[in-house]
Amino acid sequence: MDGGIILLVINFLQSYNFVQFKNGTDAMALINWGFVSSWMVAILSASFIYGISIVNKRIFYKQLILATLFYFSIQTVLFALGKIDIISPSSILVILLATTGSIFLFRSFLFLCYKLMNFFGSKKRIIIIGCNQKAELLARGFASNTSRNLEFFGFFNNYDPEAEYFKKNFKGYLESVKPFCVEHQINEIYYTLRTDNEYIKDLSNFADTNFIFLGFVPDLEMQQRKVIDTTYVDHVDLPIISFRYSPLQRKGNSLLKRTFDVFFSSIAILVLGLFLLPIIALAIRIDSRGPIFFVQKRPGRNNQLFDCYKFRTMVVNNQTEKSATKSDSRITRVGAILRKTSLDELPQFYNVLKGDMSIVGPRPNLIYHLNYYTQLIPEYYKRHIITPGITGFAQISGCRGEIQEHHHMKKRLKYDLLYMQNWSLVMDLKIIGKTILKLFEGDEKAY
Repeated sequence: MDGGIILLVINFLQSYNFVQFKNGTDAMALINWGFVSSWMVAILSASFIYGISIVNKRIFYKQLILATLFYFSIQTVLFALGKIDIISPSSILVILLATTGSIFLFRSFLFLCYKLMNFFGSKKRIIIIGCNQKAELLARGFASNTSRNLEFFGFFNNYDPEAEYFKKNFKGYLESVKPFCVEHQINEIYYTLRTDNEYIKDLSNFADTNFIFLGFVPDLEMQQRKVIDTTYVDHVDLPIISFRYSPLQRKGNSLLKRTFDVFFSSIAILVLGLFLLPIIALAIRIDSRGPIFFVQKRPGRNNQLFDCYKFRTMVVNNQTEKSATKSDSRITRVGAILRKTSLDELPQFYNVLKGDMSIVGPRPNLIYHLNYYTQLIPEYYKRHIITPGITGFAQISGCRGEIQEHHHMKKRLKYDLLYMQNWSLVMDLKIIGKTILKLFEGDEKAY
């Protein structure tokens, strides 16, 4: 959903203070939805022609300008053919200018945030496989790109390069790519050679299990995976094909989700935390000895461990890597109530603010689960490609509580992967809504 739709509504409400309605204001809501619907049609049409990208500045603004032209055209046709006379022509012009201006500013701000996020974020370590014209274009593009915090480590090829440009940064043959990536903690690999199906399959599996982005410069027969995504590298007019598991691996979607997470968790902490925290803390303190908060290492995105916060619901014990079971003797009286109502998860909104977690995503399992199920379920690692969540698609689909059999984890993984492959902000909102509903309905697996 384009963020400009929200601004359309806001601008319409603001413009209501200074535009002139000829027949009163009863049709305000109808006209409002007309503006919103028009923008949705315009942005989808422009996206079909140019695609959507906040990575490539040229595509980003072309798509936005075309959407604006579509938007003006649709509104002109609607008001002309519909002979709508409840709002004056000058008022229509005011609203159109206000909304399109705000949308342009909003999306330009989004583009700036993306650039700043890349620049101040962790440095991306990059290698290129191939010594050819495409590889040179990529390398020069990376070198001239000041908006991304990049470190180019060099080229790999299936034979010694002849050109001096490649010789000075040549690191080795194809068989040395994997050990080099592990040793130097490479984040991104770009493949520019001709198709070698067996090598590509092996390299893809290696990149997946090590959470490395693998991009291909076309004229390859992309037949290894079903999900293919095309993007662009800054300062390079060269499309990059990658096999993606989730829309959240797109920077724009990731930024949108992160913005929503910060907003939602801030509200949750202010509204719920300030009122419930003192009450819950006092109840825990009175009920049993020990700290108010329980802090445990959990595997997060890319298997990176983080401190996961919860209210303590058990007596202090040395079995923290053992999952809770029904009628578990370790659970305190207050802890049972907190678990049943999921209030023990409230401190995880702090994890969301820190960036260790998201509001919605695969639940962060125990370290024991990571070590155990990675060996049993080949695709288990995929759930760690994105940030874990306080709630998730698996949880609202009945996959909650104790994991007694292997098929229980496989079922959770199925829902986690479905979420990752079909993510949208609307999907997140639906999951949050169903989670809140389940809090009131109760869940027999919440213990």
